[in-house]
Amino acid sequence: NIRTPIDALHLLEYYAVTKPKESFRREYENLQSKYDEIDEAVALAEKLYYALPANDIEREIIKDLLIALDKPPKEGIEKYLK
Repeated sequence: NIRTPIDALHLLEYYAVTKPKESFRREYENLQSKYDEIDEAVALAEKLYYALPANDIEREIIKDLLIALDKPPKEGIEKYLK
């Protein structure tokens, strides 16, 4: 059961690194329709990516998650542009 955005984030991270993109997207859409925490988890992932050190494994997993969601993190000067 998903009780918090952190629970949701960990589940999404797991799916992002273990499932093909199509399968991941189906799981994501299914979870998103059931749990408000999914959207909160994605927002949290976007923030955590920039807060974590560049060599942190969690950051790499979050990057994989964001790419699977077609929301790749902005790098370099792009992260400052809107």
